[in-house]
Amino acid sequence: MTEREDFEALMMKAVDGFLDADEAEALERWLAANPDRAKELEEMVEIKEVTDHMRRRLVADARIEPFRETGGARAMSWLMFAMIFAGLALLAGFSVTQLLSDPTVPAAIRWGAGLVTAGALGLFARVLWTRLRSLGSDPYEEVDR
Repeated sequence: MTEREDFEALMMKAVDGFLDADEAEALERWLAANPDRAKELEEMVEIKEVTDHMRRRLVADARIEPFRETGGARAMSWLMFAMIFAGLALLAGFSVTQLLSDPTVPAAIRWGAGLVTAGALGLFARVLWTRLRSLGSDPYEEVDR
């Protein structure tokens, strides 16, 4: 790394509060020789303070009023999801059976419709499976530390 890259890394450590005494002293000397970079460091510290404040607000808001779907709303969501799945399965199943049973439909169209339907249902099942596996876990919990 170049000298400039070394001091940019030190500036980032300073913003996060991870400088040891030797690094802090070296950074102070470098900033005294490069006053334009001192202003940049001040701006970086200000940005970090704003983003830290935003994170604290989001965490506090989530603790005050976390999102909780009521029993009725949860049941309604599952009902709508089941209706969409059943409707897609019915439409796809009917279409594919009609296409496969009609001898006048070219084979390429029958195969294409079958593959598209199978792929769509498989993808839908995969999304459903992923959603069911993630129930009760919060993948962003570690972000809110």
